[in-house]
Amino acid sequence: MDTNEDAGPAAMRKETRDWLASHTVEDVRAIAADLENVGEDVTALRASLSELEAIVNRHPMPARRTIRRKTIDSGNVESRSGRAPVGP
Repeated sequence: MDTNEDAGPAAMRKETRDWLASHTVEDVRAIAADLENVGEDVTALRASLSELEAIVNRHPMPARRTIRRKTIDSGNVESRSGRAPVGP
């Protein structure tokens, strides 16, 4: 992969996607602090985190909605999130 090319979600390993889905920018800042404490230069990492935070704050994601659908045969409402549906 060319280093100037953006790595889309499909280009990431499942392990990386799972880690990113369960950690926050603050988690990565804590890792950066640990790395800095052992002598690593984390200037570029901190700059990237600040840039990411600015992008997220500029374009916040809407809250996730659970998509509900009716089953054809039973008329029961199912939830794609795996949680029990709320309401009729």
